[in-house]
Amino acid sequence: MDVNQMVDNLQSQVNALNESLAKEKKVSTEFEKKLLYKYLGKDMVNYFKKYKAIVAGGAVTSIFTNSEINDIDVYLRSKEDVAALMEIMYDDFYIASHTKKATTFIKTVDEQELKIQLIHYNVFGSVDDVFEAFDFTICMGAFDFKNEQFSFHHNFFKHNSQRALRFNKNTHFPLISVIRTKKYEERNYTISKPELFRVIMKCMDLEINSYEELKDQLGGMYGISYDLLFQDIEDKEFSLDKAIDHIENLHMSDEYFEANDPVVFNNVDELISSATGLPIKYFKQNDNKYVLRFNGNIETLSTIKDNMIEVDISEVFPAGTKLYKYVKETEVGLISFYDKDFKYELDSDIVAKEKVGLFFNTYDNRTDSTYADDGGVLIEVSVNAEDFAGVTSNHLRFKKCKDVKVIERPSNNDKKDEGKLIKSLGNLGD
Repeated sequence: MDVNQMVDNLQSQVNALNESLAKEKKVSTEFEKKLLYKYLGKDMVNYFKKYKAIVAGGAVTSIFTNSEINDIDVYLRSKEDVAALMEIMYDDFYIASHTKKATTFIKTVDEQELKIQLIHYNVFGSVDDVFEAFDFTICMGAFDFKNEQFSFHHNFFKHNSQRALRFNKNTHFPLISVIRTKKYEERNYTISKPELFRVIMKCMDLEINSYEELKDQLGGMYGISYDLLFQDIEDKEFSLDKAIDHIENLHMSDEYFEANDPVVFNNVDELISSATGLPIKYFKQNDNKYVLRFNGNIETLSTIKDNMIEVDISEVFPAGTKLYKYVKETEVGLISFYDKDFKYELDSDIVAKEKVGLFFNTYDNRTDSTYADDGGVLIEVSVNAEDFAGVTSNHLRFKKCKDVKVIERPSNNDKKDEGKLIKSLGNLGD
């Protein structure tokens, strides 16, 4: 082996070592995580954790390119999770836009606008599924609340540093990608002619045979809504030429220069049905009706609507259903916070002293318990459907329970949130 070959071999070994070290070296993203959490606020962060949401796209790009966050695109793993977040956000936000693809919620917090777009045209099991739907690698950054970690396309940082647009031919909406190239050019990104040809050729590959399909491709995801654009011709035979003529005159309409009015739904159930197609479930008990919320709550129901389906209470509370509440642990046993003379004996049948019943929550909603912040222990009980007594302030009431077990005790390191009000239901029950 001559000297040159030895040098080449040595250099190859050094390169391999450097690559190995680079893979092992982890770059901290804790600061960027804090920026995202600060923008969202504590409540939304907790909800996103609960439903294992994925935040991806422009917000993550903005965080890692030191730009202002305009909005948050949220991707969910199931339609039920979409519905649950809609239930949570419906009363606290106003709806700025709603299409088949996404619903945009906005509210003002400390003089800052929080804008969250729930994507619901599809569901996404993983970050890779989200990236597969994106058009440009510069947007392929995500934060997965399932593991609270950022993930990136392998060229995310390279192409953002180069301000270069690289196209993903598998994107779901290539027509919008054409518009987005202009948006990014205004932000000093560039797209090469070959890349632009790739975008155009992907558009040529689309099969659009109706105005409805064209509307699906044209707007909604990125703040553009063409829902009314073809309303005067959409019941006629589809013609791409006529569609092109209608788009040509879009900028002449008054609506083109006006901001969209907030979208109004009569209730959250209408929104959920429109966004997900899921029916709303309810059940009856003792001449009373109750609606099952996707976020785990059960509420009293006054009117049965067309988009509702009835289920039997035994499906809601099958025998041995586990529920939870916080109680006080003392030397004499487990004591009700509300009534110091009421005990929860382990592995025993417990019967309510008062007609209103015993108060419980599901495990996911255990922190809604009246005394969740009072340093008590969390107990698990079993209940049966025939003992259901109703609901009060998101609490489930039962006449009796059994199989009492302690499953969580407070840690010495636990601290109460400063200024947090202790919720009280007054004289409601044990």
